[in-house]
Amino acid sequence: MNATEDDFLLDSKKNDDEEGLLDDSEIVRSTTVDETRPSATFLFFRLHNLIGVLSLGLMAIAQALPSPHEKLPIIAFLQQFYILFACAIGIVTELELSQWLVDNIAPVLKDWFARGAFYLFFAVIATEESSIDTDDSKISDGKGLTAERVTALLLNIAAGGLLCSGLLYIIMALFCLKGLKEKSEREDDERLARMVEAQGEPEMIQN
Repeated sequence: MNATEDDFLLDSKKNDDEEGLLDDSEIVRSTTVDETRPSATFLFFRLHNLIGVLSLGLMAIAQALPSPHEKLPIIAFLQQFYILFACAIGIVTELELSQWLVDNIAPVLKDWFARGAFYLFFAVIATEESSIDTDDSKISDGKGLTAERVTALLLNIAAGGLLCSGLLYIIMALFCLKGLKEKSEREDDERLARMVEAQGEPEMIQN
């Protein structure tokens, strides 16, 4: 009788230990999954940067295509040059590729309110440039996918993206959200460091 009770107690304890191990493994698994995912705040700011980069890139590509407007060659060249230069500076600023370039060429873009106003200005330029007013018969009769129509489409998409990005920058500047972005970036760097450290631990154990 005593032996049976002892066996029953041992089996119960073993089952409890196994359940405890399962619970601990589930907690560790859920914690690991949470740590491998970037925060929603970090993803929001990254998506915002992506919209700005893609819009500026489309506007730059449009400069290499035939313009929907008839212009003097020198005017068209100067306009394309300045737009390409501004788009390049904007992309470098969004991707944070060169702090020196931003500090020395366009320090005003470090301010979110000024950057938002800059993007809104470019949205107006893109909208104006996208209007087709040439005398090409293919354009005037609305038939055919001409190079000018492709240019106008790219400029319209760029204008919409720059409008959204510019308004968001101005709103975020008014609510002083720059500190929140920097905090989310620091937390993501710490998350990546923990992942690298966790991946290195099994290798150390095996050695």
